[in-house]
Amino acid sequence: TMKISPRPLFALLPLIPAASYAVNDQNEGSVLSQDVDTGAFRFSWNGTTGRTYFILFSETLMSWDYLPIIEQGAGESLVYGLTVSSGTDKFFLRLRYTDQPATDPYTADFDADGIPNGWEIENGLNPFNAADATQLTGGLTYLELYQQSLGAGGDPLEANPLGLVVYTP
Repeated sequence: TMKISPRPLFALLPLIPAASYAVNDQNEGSVLSQDVDTGAFRFSWNGTTGRTYFILFSETLMSWDYLPIIEQGAGESLVYGLTVSSGTDKFFLRLRYTDQPATDPYTADFDADGIPNGWEIENGLNPFNAADATQLTGGLTYLELYQQSLGAGGDPLEANPLGLVVYTP
């Protein structure tokens, strides 16, 4: 299951039939559907081979946050389930992708700031913005915070500031 927030959310995303998919389609043929009985959402898209995908969500369309998902395309559909809790009447999803090669996109560093993509997403940063590594938090830069998290046995990827839970339906 995936909790977006402690508030109910309603997803607004154009439903695009998979048959209309083209490689240059910015939405990659994405489809968002909802199970009438359970209320769970299913978000799927066509994963182009060689692309790395990120999912962003927003409640306002003014600011966007990354879901803790980094997925590589392999020429087949990618599917995630989402469940939502109570509060807001809407939310929005969009895909972001890159064609930068990566053996493991979670540990890769697409913005070359010294912080892996996965750690950036889990800590509310943008894996495509190197400047956020120098922002201060609690008297340290995010790069220093990441470097300190590597020692003393703590798992820096364990925390999820967005409270999201993702599952594969």
